[in-house]
Amino acid sequence: IFETTTRLPEAADLYARAVAANPRARAMRFNHGRVLVNLGRLDDALAVLMPLTTPDDADSAQYAFAVSTVYVRKGDRANGRKWGEEALARARKHGLTDFATAIERELAKIR
Repeated sequence: IFETTTRLPEAADLYARAVAANPRARAMRFNHGRVLVNLGRLDDALAVLMPLTTPDDADSAQYAFAVSTVYVRKGDRANGRKWGEEALARARKHGLTDFATAIERELAKIR
């Protein structure tokens, strides 16, 4: 509810508390990172999102792509491309064809 009413600081706080209560909840960690990005707290978002890239499973393709996106937003195109290519490799490896196609389109924009 806090996210949809643009109360992002409160949403970030609630996600942080939810993650503390259940550290293995990858989706909750992802949402926390996403809110941090929307708050402009890109370094904090990377700290939350980076651990989600392991293990290498189908879900990690999404998390690797999120890391790529944060790097691009920070202006670090080299790491953005690196993590985008990693996300693409994982998407292909795990049979996420539509997602792989979407990643390819985004990678074409990173020069």
